[in-house]
Amino acid sequence: MTVLLAALLTLAAQAAPEHLVRAADQPRNWLTYSGTYSGQRYSTLAQIDRTNVKNLEVKWLLQNQVAGPWESSPLVVDGIMYLTQRPNDVIALDARTGRIFWIYKYTGSPEFKACCGANNRGLAILGGTLFMGTLDAHLVALDAKSGRVLWLGPPREASNTAIVKAGSLLLLLNDDAQLIVARSSRTGLEPLKRYIVADSATWAQPAVSGNRLFVKDVASLSLWTLQ
Repeated sequence: MTVLLAALLTLAAQAAPEHLVRAADQPRNWLTYSGTYSGQRYSTLAQIDRTNVKNLEVKWLLQNQVAGPWESSPLVVDGIMYLTQRPNDVIALDARTGRIFWIYKYTGSPEFKACCGANNRGLAILGGTLFMGTLDAHLVALDAKSGRVLWLGPPREASNTAIVKAGSLLLLLNDDAQLIVARSSRTGLEPLKRYIVADSATWAQPAVSGNRLFVKDVASLSLWTLQ
């Protein structure tokens, strides 16, 4: 369900594959979970520094719509902020003013019970499409402009899956060490190849640097080359 709260005439954020690869060149945006494929979560913006940080003041405040903590990183694309709240709601707002454009509310299976709190791990974006993993193990694609559902995928095959964008492909790392290389479109998700990339559980988000993929399992860090 999507709740429209404002006119969307100017809401047209886009994140092309080349923008994601060169995310470090546009620090005004935050295009992936960790900012860039390096996974460092470091911003090179320099307007705020040691000399003026004491002058910061609140410009706007977004009240949590659902009780409980937020544990995901917002995305920022050309001044539009996309963030999630528990359990699987998505909010699009003006990063400068806090004005809400739309809210998408996902209704999950009533039989699902979260073991450790109804939190999610945020969003991924490609072009004008947002991707979110749901607590009841689906992948949903939303139109970034309106919040409209483009498609809802079948249940995933593991308890936890981390999603990383690599060029025109999506890399889905299940917690059972299975890596799924998939292609996304406006109508669905097409798995292309599957690999076992570790010897034990893979809970950490993988990192992509160029054509290299770093995967951490319980005891080791491995390097894979993307062809």
